[in-house]
Amino acid sequence: MIKPITRKPSNASSAAILRKRIRYIEDKKHPDHAKVSVYKATNYRCSNATGKAFEKACISSNEAYQKSKERRLGGRKTMRLFEEFIYSTPKGANLTEAERESTELMLVNEFSPHSACRVAWHSNAETGRSDLHLLIASKSDDYPPVLTIWNKFGGSGKKNIITAINRLSKDIINKLNKTRAKDKKLKSAQQVYRDILETDKDIKSLAEELAELKLAPAELREGLETLGYEITRENEETVSVKFPGSLKAKRYNKANLFRDIAEIPLDSIDMPAPKVTALPKTEKPKKEKPKKEKPKTEKPKKDEPPPV
Repeated sequence: MIKPITRKPSNASSAAILRKRIRYIEDKKHPDHAKVSVYKATNYRCSNATGKAFEKACISSNEAYQKSKERRLGGRKTMRLFEEFIYSTPKGANLTEAERESTELMLVNEFSPHSACRVAWHSNAETGRSDLHLLIASKSDDYPPVLTIWNKFGGSGKKNIITAINRLSKDIINKLNKTRAKDKKLKSAQQVYRDILETDKDIKSLAEELAELKLAPAELREGLETLGYEITRENEETVSVKFPGSLKAKRYNKANLFRDIAEIPLDSIDMPAPKVTALPKTEKPKKEKPKKEKPKTEKPKKDEPPPV
């Protein structure tokens, strides 16, 4: 799965944020990288392999673009320095070095054919999942310099980039599966999600799964990680959780989540529901309505004259 990281133009045009992202993708001591192996970052189309060289390439290509007659005219001037994509393998992929190299080349050639690029792999040995972070200069380093991502995929590019992402994700999976044994073939995120829906129609709610762990509210992150879910964002009020096979994370309000957990009786979790036997039907006594008696009128006899 390939995820484009969207940023405001003011952030994507900041050299300070660019330096921060360059440091982040290769920082082995960052809290986010506690359980992953961070591989050495690599540059493409730069003067050398350092992060400084990539930063210089982003800034110099942007300056050349602003001076070029080929730059986009009219509208707001674009000052973006870089774009970022993250490619994630399915869990249990456990890529080999050769597989990482071929996947990396496919991604770089697709999204950065004429511009500077810096990449770094992050691998989790526990889950077997690997992420490739790609930082790409927003402007090409050839002449005339152009907007790399948007120009390549046409105009605003958003719709075409999504199409390219879906196509490339399938191509990567297909290429990896060509050299893999039958029991080690990978599935796309969409296929995993379809399999979940087909095989498990009664999926437990997140509150029910957390209630089974019997954790304190302060241990929410630990509980989610124990269940194998990815936390993409968290603050004091909310937490965003990405489930296996999901394309997007789902945001939960912590207060509502804790309330739902508290409402689940722990002694009834994973217990079959008791069978309710129907009570014997009791017939209600029928109420008899009193019959209204009509007054009897005696008919006169034929021989007797009628009363006057």
